[in-house]
Amino acid sequence: MNSAIEKTLNYSTGYLDENMIRQSGAVPVLLKNNEPLILLIDNVHQTRLIVPKGIIEDGQTPEDAAARESMEEAGVSGEILSEPLGRYTYNKWNDTCRVDLFILSVRTVHERWDEDNFRKRYWNTWDEFLEKVDDRIPRSLLWRIPELAGFTNTR
Repeated sequence: MNSAIEKTLNYSTGYLDENMIRQSGAVPVLLKNNEPLILLIDNVHQTRLIVPKGIIEDGQTPEDAAARESMEEAGVSGEILSEPLGRYTYNKWNDTCRVDLFILSVRTVHERWDEDNFRKRYWNTWDEFLEKVDDRIPRSLLWRIPELAGFTNTR
C-alpha cells in the first residue's frame, strides 16, 4: 500500500481519518512594493486555476511536500510559513484527497521548471485571486492568507 494512502492522525482533532490520499499544497505569495501578488497555475487539463499541490511522498513532511510541489508545478521557491492555513478534502481518482494547505513566501521565480511545458503561471491581486481560484478550496481557509502572509485584506 502506498504510504500516502493510510489511516492517519488528524492533528487538529486527534481523530483518525479514514483512508485518504494525503496531499499538501501551497498558496505562493510574492510581496512586491508591499503589495501581494498571489500565484495560480493551470490544472493539468487547463480547465481551472489552482494552487500547487500533490501527494506527500514517503519521508516528507507536509511542509516539504508543499515546497516541492510549488517548485515542480509553478517554478517558485521560498519559505513555507510555519502556521498552516488549514486542511480540506476533495474527490479525485475515485477517492478522497486530504490537503494540508500552507502559504509559500516566494523568494525566487524560476524561468524554467519541471512542468512549464503544460502549466502557465498567473500572478493575481488579492481580489483577482479570490475570484479565480478553484472553488474546492474553502473560503474560510483563504480568508486567513492576509493575516498570515502579512498584508492587509482589501475586502
